[in-house]
This record gives sequence, structure tokens and C-alpha cells, in this order.
Amino acid sequence: MEKLLEVISFILQRSPKGRNRQELAKLIYLSDGVFFQKYAKVITEQKYIHLEDSPYPMELNQALLHLKENRLIDVTPKLTETGISGYLLTWVGTEHEDEIDLNRQEKRILRKVLENFKGSVYDENRVYPNLYENYVITPLFSEIKFSKETINTKIHFFKRKTLLNISGKIFKVLFSE
Repeated sequence: MEKLLEVISFILQRSPKGRNRQELAKLIYLSDGVFFQKYAKVITEQKYIHLEDSPYPMELNQALLHLKENRLIDVTPKLTETGISGYLLTWVGTEHEDEIDLNRQEKRILRKVLENFKGSVYDENRVYPNLYENYVITPLFSEIKFSKETINTKIHFFKRKTLLNISGKIFKVLFSE
């Protein structure tokens, strides 16, 4: 669970407005998925379960409890005109990115994923379609597996892109005149 704690602290320290539980779970999953695509292993060593709203690391609740008990995160209600619409997790511990026990490659992947989702985490199917598909096709309350057979970005992405380009060219040929 140590790596999971490090990843959560990295994400929350780089999210000044905080993140809700669902966004945090998705960011951890996407970070592990992108890292897996490059290095054939995950950062957090977590198993993921497909819940109704997102992929969810199995030990996330324990990790959040640990961080809350050690006064490193704060949980505040997100207020809207209609009432409370969830809770935000914010980092209140000291900023210590240099002390986070992640190697350079892990931090680089985390920065890349966070760069794609500066605000909230939405349309992850546009940014990481293969990772989105990997958890969406997994039955509810089943383990989401990372494997070379289910996540192969280059083949998956380029096949789809080629088909879209071919379709676009056919459309132009048929209807250009």
C-alpha cells in the first residue's frame, strides 16, 4: 500500500482544488495503465475492481483512512445550489514532492496523466480509449486486469485511427463533387 499512498499524495499535492473520490480512483487507474503500457507493470501494485462509476483500487479506502488519520488530507463537502454534491479530498500535509518515494519514470507518467486532466476527470475515453475500454468491458464488481492482450495501445489506437482516416477519405471521394 506504500506506493498507493505515494501516488495519492503526489496527485493531491498537484491538485490545489482537490479531487473527489471518483476522480482520484480514475487518475490512479489511468496512471497505472499508462505506466503498464510503457513498462509492463503498474506503479501501485494494486488490483482494481469495476464499480458502477469508475475503476477502483482495492486498497484505496484504507489508504484514504491512513492519510486522514495522519492529518495529511482533509475531506470537505462540495456545495452547490441544490446541496452537497460529493466530497473533495485536499492535501493539507507539507508539500514534499521531492520526498515522495517514486522514481523519475513514475513521476513523469503521473505528471502526464494529470496534465491531461487539469480540471475534472471527464472524457477519459478520448484521452485513453484503450484504458477506458479495458474497464468498461469488465463486468461490474469484477477485477480489471492489466495484460498485454487487453491493453495494447499502439495496435488498438492506430487501427482505429486508420479506419477513421479511410472512412473520411471514402466520404470525401463519394461526396466531394
